[in-house]
Amino acid sequence: MPKIVRLLLLLILTLSLYLRTFGINWDSGFHLHPDERMIIMVADKIQMDSLNPKFFAYGSFPIYLLSGVSSMLNRDNYDGMLIVGRGLSVIFDITTTLVVFYIALFVNKLKRYKPALLASFFYCISVLPIQAAHFYAVDTTLTMLSTLTLLILIKFLEKPTTNKAVLLGIAFGLAVATKITIVLLAVPIVFVLFSIGIKSKKIFVSRGLIILGMTLLTFAISMPYAIIDRLEFIKQITLQLQMNKNAYIFPYTLQYVGATPYVYYLKNIVLWGLGLPLGIIALISVVYQTLNDFRNTKKLILIIFFWVYFLAVGRSAVKFMRYILPLYPLMAVFSAVLISEVIIKFKKYKLLIVTCYLLIFSCLVWPFSFINIYKYQNTRLSATNWINNNIPYGSNIAVEHWDDRLPLAHASEYQITDLPLYEPDNQNKWNNIVDILVNSEYIIIASNRLYIPLPKLTNCTVHKNHCYPITTNYYNQLFSGNLGFEQTETFEVYPKVPILNMEIDDLEADESFTVYDHPKIMIFKKTTNLSKSELLTKLLSNPH
Repeated sequence: MPKIVRLLLLLILTLSLYLRTFGINWDSGFHLHPDERMIIMVADKIQMDSLNPKFFAYGSFPIYLLSGVSSMLNRDNYDGMLIVGRGLSVIFDITTTLVVFYIALFVNKLKRYKPALLASFFYCISVLPIQAAHFYAVDTTLTMLSTLTLLILIKFLEKPTTNKAVLLGIAFGLAVATKITIVLLAVPIVFVLFSIGIKSKKIFVSRGLIILGMTLLTFAISMPYAIIDRLEFIKQITLQLQMNKNAYIFPYTLQYVGATPYVYYLKNIVLWGLGLPLGIIALISVVYQTLNDFRNTKKLILIIFFWVYFLAVGRSAVKFMRYILPLYPLMAVFSAVLISEVIIKFKKYKLLIVTCYLLIFSCLVWPFSFINIYKYQNTRLSATNWINNNIPYGSNIAVEHWDDRLPLAHASEYQITDLPLYEPDNQNKWNNIVDILVNSEYIIIASNRLYIPLPKLTNCTVHKNHCYPITTNYYNQLFSGNLGFEQTETFEVYPKVPILNMEIDDLEADESFTVYDHPKIMIFKKTTNLSKSELLTKLLSNPH
């Protein structure tokens, strides 16, 4: 590898490190990401005499890894694991940036360095991976392992040695032990084996058995209680599959009711996960590579996995943006290859070439706008400080259930009651809520987790037991000040375009994009004491 290439790759990896560690302690140790919090809680409970996590919504490998590394670093406690976990997440995602370079290098027959560097750069500045690296959920681990599996598979296609078969099985086994859905990687693996089998049935059988054996062995070692405690494993996996088929199953998945399969993901990829213009380049490149390069078997491996994964995951009823994260490295590769081909084929057209480089440069705007949210104190912390300084201890505060309670500190000094707004709209629910409102001095809305999705579910003919006409009316009346509460404080931080200082309102993004690290928080103070009958009249008359 030429020195200039090594230098540029090092600069890209350095930029990747900077973007992923900027504001890494964004919640000041309060464990505000629910998936990260759950993984740490499970890892914290694991002792040498009880290795059963009893939690299989995710794979066990990230849990054991966190527990093991934390013990080695003498940080094997709830707070210590937070920093260790985020450090691991950063390492995994920087590794993905490097793996993307080699995938792009090996899929082009001439092994050109420019598209490889560009692919690595595109993944480096992709916003969803940057955000995901700020959490220790399973997503960055899964993405690294799935991308590494694809790289080994490409090299295995070149020369199907026993060693590569072993490495392929290990990488695939670890990926499946991180999240079961990545078993879809089996499709391109089988494709490669059949491609090899056309030339040699002996190699097809022997290497296939090695890959299968190493995958099963690695999975069994990394996730042993999927076998030992298989009834609980099957029970939890079945529940996850039900969630993927039914957006009504959990309150926090109601936001996806009515979301259009595939289109919802594409919109969030283009506008938020990659941002403009990289998102548009990525979509065009996926279509272009799919239609124009079937003769390149190495690239076909990536195309097959992209579409198998996208078609399977994209139709799910639940559409968290992170579910599609393993495809971001592939979109970076496809985008880099397309732009490189345009520059080579049309190098005589200077204006077009300049435009391509301007497009590449403009892709930096969104990631540097996004990390603005980490320049400021997390909104939940800002709200907590305001509450502790301005709301007298002992005050009655109403908060929304299924959301992180505020304040984060000194919560025991207040009388805090949950508003059960996810419950079905019936008389008992509203009698209960009105009783809470009569006795509350403040209402705190800690995110858009409820007030955005619930007003979309007002048609009881369609949504039956999950329709919220009165809840919609409640929010309308609250925001307009008709319930005797006035909005007194708002805490919000948005991505901001550098130099221009122009804020980008991203509240229309998938809820999970904002709710963890920069939710909008509203605090309402009671200014008029309305009776229970007055409140019921306002809420029950003229519901939406």
